[in-house]
Amino acid sequence: MVATAAAEEQGVVDEIELREALLISPERREVEVTVLQGGLSRNAYFYSDRLLESAAPLLDGARAFADHPAPADRPERSIRDIVGYYHSPRFEPAAGDRPARIKAVLRVLESAQWLWSMIGEAVADERPFIGLSVDFVGAVKPGRRGSVAVKEIQAVRQLMSVDVVTRPSAGGRFERIVQSEGSLPGVQAATSQHQQEEDNMPATTITEEDQTVLPAPDSSAIVEARGFLEEARRERRIAECERTLEALLAATKLPQPFRDKLRRRFAGTDASEDVIREAIEEESSSLAAVVAAGLVTGMGAEKTSITSRTDVDRFQTALDLLLGVNVAESERGGVPRLGGIREAYAIATGDPEVRGATDFERSLVREADTTTNSFSFLLGTSMNKRLLQEYQAWPNEWVKFCSIVPIKDFKQQDRIRLASFGSLPVVNEDAAYTTVSLSDMRATYRAQKYGNIVAVSREVIVNDDLQAIRQIPQKLAVAAAYTLAEFVYGFLSGGRGTPVYDGNNLFDAAAGPFNHGHNRRVDALTTAGLTLGITTMKEQTNLAGKRIGLKPSFLVVPPELEFVALQLIKSGGLPGGNQNDVNPVMGYCEVVVSPQLTNTVEWYLLADPRTVDTIEIGFVGGQVNPALLVQDQPLFGLNFTQDAISYKVRHEYGGAVVDYRGFYSGGD
Repeated sequence: MVATAAAEEQGVVDEIELREALLISPERREVEVTVLQGGLSRNAYFYSDRLLESAAPLLDGARAFADHPAPADRPERSIRDIVGYYHSPRFEPAAGDRPARIKAVLRVLESAQWLWSMIGEAVADERPFIGLSVDFVGAVKPGRRGSVAVKEIQAVRQLMSVDVVTRPSAGGRFERIVQSEGSLPGVQAATSQHQQEEDNMPATTITEEDQTVLPAPDSSAIVEARGFLEEARRERRIAECERTLEALLAATKLPQPFRDKLRRRFAGTDASEDVIREAIEEESSSLAAVVAAGLVTGMGAEKTSITSRTDVDRFQTALDLLLGVNVAESERGGVPRLGGIREAYAIATGDPEVRGATDFERSLVREADTTTNSFSFLLGTSMNKRLLQEYQAWPNEWVKFCSIVPIKDFKQQDRIRLASFGSLPVVNEDAAYTTVSLSDMRATYRAQKYGNIVAVSREVIVNDDLQAIRQIPQKLAVAAAYTLAEFVYGFLSGGRGTPVYDGNNLFDAAAGPFNHGHNRRVDALTTAGLTLGITTMKEQTNLAGKRIGLKPSFLVVPPELEFVALQLIKSGGLPGGNQNDVNPVMGYCEVVVSPQLTNTVEWYLLADPRTVDTIEIGFVGGQVNPALLVQDQPLFGLNFTQDAISYKVRHEYGGAVVDYRGFYSGGD
C-alpha cells in the first residue's frame, strides 16, 4: 500500500509533465513541412547537402506569403499577403532513396484561416496541389551533373521568405498537421533519446522476497515542480510573443525607431497576437497622421517619408534613367549612376566578362517556375517604359474623330444599325395606330495582331553600345504608332474605292436614295469648296429621309494642304476677297494634318464622334498601348542559340466605319 500510494503521489508530477507535452489545441494551426530538398530542382538549380545544412538555421522566424509577387506588382510585400512564419527548422541528411532536406514547422496566422483549411485538405487527401517555394538571395555558379548543365547554389546570402504556391520546384511540401507540443520534431527527438537511455539501463528484477517500499514524496517537491512547470509555460509564451512580434514587424513599413519602441514594449511579456497587432496599428496610424499633417519637420528639410525601396528597385530606377525614361525627382534619391549598358549588366548579373552564364554573386533566386528578377527582365521593364513614353508622345490626333472601345477577342465584331422613323403620322379619333418596322444593317470587323521581335545581342553589351539599345524602344514606338495611324487614315484615303457596311464606297459622288447622300465632290480646298462641303454634310439625311443637320468638327488634310487649311480656318478676312469681306468659316472646325495621307489635293470633313458614329477602333482586352514582352529563359529561343535577349512588341486592334454620314471628301 505504501508503494502504491507513493507511486500515485509521484504520478502527480509525471501526469502534469505528460499533459503539458501532449495537450492538443485546436488553435495551434501548425503543420510540419519540407521547405527545400537536395538535388536538382525543376529550374535546374542544384542544392548540395552541405548547403542545406548551413541554410537550415535561416528558416527560424522566416515569413510565409501567399504566392510570389507578379512582374507588374510592387517589389515590397504587402502585410495583407503574409500568412504565417516558420520555426523549429532542422536539417535531415539523405537516407536511402530520400534526398537530404530542410524541415520546419509552419505556424499559420489566424487571419489566414482559409489557407489552414486548404492545408488540412491537402494533407488529409495526400494530394500536393499546393506547396512551398523559397525566395532568397544566393551565390550561384554554373556546373554539370553528368551530362546535364546545372546552376549550383554556393551560398544563401539572405532568406526573403518561403511562400505558399501552386507549383513548387524544389520539393517544398506539407507533411503533417502538428497536433501537440509532443509531436514537434525537437520534442520527438528528445523523447526518443530519453527512451533510448532508459532502454540501455541494466534491467532489475523485483520479487516478493525483495520488495522495496518507496518513500512518500514531500508535498513541497510537488509544489516546486508545479512552479517550474508554470515558469516553463511562461517562457514558451514569451518566446511565442517575440516570434509573433518579429513576424508582424517584418511586414510593416514602420521606421526602425518605432520598431525598437514596440520591441521594448513587449520585451519579456506574453502578449497575444491580437494585442501585438493592435499596438502596431496604433503606431502606424499615429505616424501616418503626423506625416500627413506635416508635423515632422527639420531645419528647412523635407518632410519625413516612409520608404521600403529595395536594391532591385533602385537599380531599376537607375536603368530607367540610363535608357532615357522620365523619372520623378522624388524617386532619384540613392539611385546609382550607371555609365553604360555593360556596367548595368555586370551589376545585375555579377558577370563582368559577359560570359552569358548564370554566375551571379548577388542574384535573386526565386524557386518557382519562372525567374523574373534577371537582367533581361529588368532591361525589358525599362525598355517597355521608354516604349510607352515614346508611343504616347507620338502625334495621335486621329483619336479626336474616332471612337475607342475595348473588345474581348479576335472574333467578328458586329455593330448593328437600325433604320430611322420618319415623321409621326396623325392618329384620328377612334382610329388605329400605324404599325411600322425597322430594318437593320451591320458594320463588322475583326481585330488583327501586329508585332515584331527585336534581339539585344551579347556583342551589343560587350561593346557597351548604349545608343543602340536606346533606339530600340524609340523605333518600336514610332513603328507601332505609325502603323496604327496608317490603319485609321486608310479609311479616308481608301474611302473612294472601299465599300463599307452598306455595300457602297464610303465617299460616293452619285445622288439618289441608295448612295451616301452625295458626300464626295471634286472641289479644291477653297472657301467655296469648304462651305459647299459644310452645307452638304448638314443636308445629310437619316434612313427615313429626314435631314439631321450634322456640323463638321474636323478638317483633315495632308501636309501639302496644311497652310491652305490654316489660312481658311484662322483668317478673319475672306482669303482672296475684298478688304471688307468677312471669312464665314473662321474657326468653324479644327485642322488635323496627317502625313499618312499621300493624295496632295484630297481633303476631308468629319463630324464629332459624340454627335454621330464615325470610325470605331477596338483594342483586344482594352490594351491601347503596345506591349513589350521579354524572353528571359536562358535555355530557349535566341537566348541559347545566338547569345541574344529577345524582346517582342505586340499590338492588337481592328476597326471599321460605323456610319458614313459623318464624312465628306473634297479634292481631285
